[in-house]
Amino acid sequence: MAHWSETYIGRPYVPGTYDCAALAADVQREVFGRPVAIPGERPDDPAASAAMLVSLQADHARRLDEPQEGAVVLMRRGPLARPWHVGTYFEQGGEGCILHTTRSAGAATVVRLRDLARFGLSVEGYYTWI
Repeated sequence: MAHWSETYIGRPYVPGTYDCAALAADVQREVFGRPVAIPGERPDDPAASAAMLVSLQADHARRLDEPQEGAVVLMRRGPLARPWHVGTYFEQGGEGCILHTTRSAGAATVVRLRDLARFGLSVEGYYTWI
């Protein structure tokens, strides 16, 4: 049986329309049945995107002590940066992975947690939508 993440791999990244937040919201609604609403128009620059994600997290999410299947993963670039990227956690072959999408990748992809640093990313926290 295929893993739920395979349905999303390859979905195109569309600036301002289908970005990391839209992908994460789709997964939360379609796979985990969580009613997630995000702004229809989203900023395309990193600082404004970070502010939007922090606001959504504060208003609609609860931090988890440990990652779990379907957790929203907030990521930052660099050790002191604010969170500016989001994905969805899952395990595959006993290893933690994140489904996400970026402009540079051009489509939804999977990255293993242990490989995040290669892309300059680190996990800020794991969350569940409330």
